Amino acid sequence: MCPLLKPWQFEADSYIFIEGEEVKDICFMINGYAAFVHPSFRNTRYISIENGDNFGVLDIVGTVS
Repeated sequence: MCPLLKPWQFEADSYIFIEGEEVKDICFMINGYAAFVHPSFRNTRYISIENGDNFGVLDIVGTVS
């Protein structure tokens, strides 16, 4: 499994996933900070992601038919 892991790096204040986009990846936060935001409400943060957290799992599992 480890050879399949690929590092991603994002600029500050950029979007990792955009609402409506198909999520195909599980991400592990190694260093930095991210959050789920709601663009309709001026990017209000409603879920914080910190070092050691992962995200994308529920999006993938929740979309499997």
